[in-house]
Amino acid sequence: MPGTRDVYSMLDAKTFVALTPSKIREMTGKKLTLTEKISLKLAQAQVKKQLRKGKEVDMSAVARGEGGGIDILWLLLGVVLGLIGVIIALITKKGSGDNRVRFALIGWLIWVAIVLVAFVL
Repeated sequence: MPGTRDVYSMLDAKTFVALTPSKIREMTGKKLTLTEKISLKLAQAQVKKQLRKGKEVDMSAVARGEGGGIDILWLLLGVVLGLIGVIIALITKKGSGDNRVRFALIGWLIWVAIVLVAFVL
């Protein structure tokens, strides 16, 4: 049975965009977890964006997971530590392709929403 990443690298971009978790399950025999499903949808959105712009899509890079997916650690760090988590992400950022600051900010915004809801109720 091929793995999920192997399946991604064997497909062309238009076929990848049309994939669903159930189709992947048929091809691999493995059910996708929630984070894998979310990562699939995010990667599909990036591929769609590249196709609309007329750019060449490197499916082997998509299969390796470059430039996409949810970084749960930094999202949770932003939710738990708030602005301190964002500052830690900024200090430890590795380069322009590093999404840790983005996910720490999203986590912080979730934290802010929770605090606002707590004070309103």
